[in-house]
Amino acid sequence: MESSEFNKKIEMLTQQNEQLQNLLMSSTIIHEMTRVMLASSSLSEVFNTLLQGIRETLNFERVILFLIQPETNQFHPKHAVGFTDTSWNNLNISKDFITQRFGNPFFANRHIIIDDISHSDDPFLSITTKPYVVIPVASSRFSKTGSNSESQNREIEGFLWLDKPSTLDPATGDDISNLMTLALQTGIIIDNFQMYGKLETVNQELSVKNDHITKINHELEIAQAKINKELDQARLIQRGLLPSNFPNIRGLDFAATYIPASQVGGDYYDFIDLTSHDLIGIVVADVSGHGIGAAFIMSMIKILLRKQAFDNMSPKNVLTSINQIFLRDIKTDNFVTTFYAIFNLKTKLLQYANAGHNPILLYHRDSGQFQLLKADGLFLGVFDDLMMKENQIQLSVNDRLILYTDGLTEAENNHGELFSIDKLCEVIKKNNHLNALQLKDKIVTGLRGFIGSSDFQDDVTLLIMDVLSET
Repeated sequence: MESSEFNKKIEMLTQQNEQLQNLLMSSTIIHEMTRVMLASSSLSEVFNTLLQGIRETLNFERVILFLIQPETNQFHPKHAVGFTDTSWNNLNISKDFITQRFGNPFFANRHIIIDDISHSDDPFLSITTKPYVVIPVASSRFSKTGSNSESQNREIEGFLWLDKPSTLDPATGDDISNLMTLALQTGIIIDNFQMYGKLETVNQELSVKNDHITKINHELEIAQAKINKELDQARLIQRGLLPSNFPNIRGLDFAATYIPASQVGGDYYDFIDLTSHDLIGIVVADVSGHGIGAAFIMSMIKILLRKQAFDNMSPKNVLTSINQIFLRDIKTDNFVTTFYAIFNLKTKLLQYANAGHNPILLYHRDSGQFQLLKADGLFLGVFDDLMMKENQIQLSVNDRLILYTDGLTEAENNHGELFSIDKLCEVIKKNNHLNALQLKDKIVTGLRGFIGSSDFQDDVTLLIMDVLSET
């Protein structure tokens, strides 16, 4: 009795040991196959390793891997082993057949064993009349079973079809377990390859776009170099339009500077030599906009001003004539603000007209008082009637005239504060003892110190005329 029970226990332990050995063997086989598949450089190598491994280790005689083709909604045979002909290659299985034949278990990622293949619509009748096994190959993505809910079913990439024609038993429980594990690993590997393929496609597209961008950048560099060259030439022309020397007139001292916001700006200052009439003309103008167009308008204003100034000794009449020619002959969206004055060298009388320009500063150095020289008038190039008035004022020895464009007083620092006419007056008054050139340098230094690291947003023009003694 005791011997019989002992033998039963020995037999049970032996069976358990065999089961453990089988599990260990299965685990080792699956691990090794997975390792080889992961190391494969192509899906073709993955499929070959999978199918050959299943055939050799799980003793299935024939194996076919089907993959879904979304375009046709069919499962197409991708790889097969164990066949002596190519009959398997024509097996295109519709998804509708899979749904009707295998139903929910298949799409719930469960194995199917078909024992009865008498159905005439079974597409596998062309290759077998014996039982076969179908193992879904699912991806790592989840599929939706409804519009408002997400099931735990994984999206099906394909399936494995397997059989053992030489035996009536198509698969053991261990076979099914191993197959399900391998199918799961295969689905993940397919996902990885598909993702890698998409990344490769994206990288190729990005490479093509990058090449295109590089080509465009090269073309832009060439175009920019051409523009820069043209701007340099325009800048030289513009600089040539500004006076290279100041009038050498006894009793007067001049200083001026021009700082463009870009390579080519629209500010302009000039002296008109009318000494044959004991007069000198002084002008400061500001053309709207920047660049070559503004510089072109500036050059036209200079030509017109010089022509009109010699024919007419009235600042108002000169600016009115220029405006009429501007409207008639120059088609542009630009407009021009202009302050034009004529100074009588003998009487020290200053006649002036203002076409929309900012007021001019007159500083009486002896008294330390400032006076704004204003005159009504609209800017040039827009209106037929400038509604302009001409004013005059008597200057004296030690008077200082400061003409400027709004780029100076409206220059901003990093805090959005303006340099302002008040700060300009402060610098002028503080440096009352300096000559015109020295004062000009002080104003520019103070302006640059005020704006700091900010860039000039507009051109800056400054012109100073000191009345020193009897002319």
